[in-house]
Order: sequence, then C-alpha cells, then structure tokens
Amino acid sequence: NIAVDSWKNIVVGTYSGGIDIARPIGSTTAIYHHVPNNQQSLLNNHVNMVMPLSDDLLMMGTDNGISILNIKTGQWQHSCQGVVVLGAARNPDGSVLVSTYGKGVYEIDSHANVRHIYTSGNSALKDDHVYATLNDKDGGLWVGSLNGDLLYKSTAGIQYYPVHDVQAITQLASGQIAVGT
Repeated sequence: NIAVDSWKNIVVGTYSGGIDIARPIGSTTAIYHHVPNNQQSLLNNHVNMVMPLSDDLLMMGTDNGISILNIKTGQWQHSCQGVVVLGAARNPDGSVLVSTYGKGVYEIDSHANVRHIYTSGNSALKDDHVYATLNDKDGGLWVGSLNGDLLYKSTAGIQYYPVHDVQAITQLASGQIAVGT
C-alpha cells in the first residue's frame, strides 16, 4: 500500500517489512517495523494499508491490528489487536472506515477513537470478511466482502449486488462505481 502524507512524504506499506517512508526533501528515509515486546513500534510487519488520520497521525493497518504514529511526538498507539486490517476509506466527516478480515468494519475518528460499527450480526452486511469500502459522491456507502453480496447503502435504502470477493471499490469521474474482484 502507498500513501502520501500531508508533508508530501511517500509512505510505503510492505507485506513483511513494515513501513518505509521516502521524504522528497533530502535523502532521509524512515523505516518503521515491529520490535517484539516494544509497544513503541509497529504492531506487525505485515502492513496492508497506510493512511493519514490527521495532520499529526499516520494510521497503519496490519495483520495484528492498527498502529497509529504521532509524527510530531514519535509516540505509537495501538488498537484492534488481533484483527487483520485490510483497507480503509475516508468518510465525509473525516473519520475513516476500516475493513477487516472476519470482524466487519470499524470507524476511527481524527483523534484515533475506535468504534466497531458494522458486522453481519448488527447491520446489513452478509459477511464479516470485508476487503473494501467506499463513500460515493452521492453520500452512499459501498461495502465489498469475500463471500457476501456487494452492499450499497443510501438514504433510499439498501441494495445488494451478486458480486463476491471484492478487493477494491472506486468511483470513476463519470460517477460510475468500479469494483475489482
């Protein structure tokens, strides 16, 4: 996964090597990785997503939960330990929806507060193995999972599409939704 933070640094998440950060000014590269028994390090080196949570907070989703680094203080905080985090999508209010393998969807606000919001037991999801979410330009929410139908939730109601193994969802400039399986 690759993201660009508010300082234009390029943040690269790897499957087994943690996080690399390339800074466009100078030649300094930061590398974040898991250090056993050290809570001031990345939770796990299997990084599946990277996203700025705010100007100061960088969120990283791993195979063992969410690690959040305060860029200014260098302090780490962790949540959702034991959860495989697969992806993230920004909500219109600035919070982030986090897709997980087997635990549904969590929401994290810009202060790193976490809520477990969607599961197959408490919402319209048909599968808790969620790979991708998207808030479209019309205010609708798309949720794609491994074995459940593609879910579209809008003010008009809920629609299902017989599309499984959804790996990615994006909105094209035309307004159409593209789904990668």
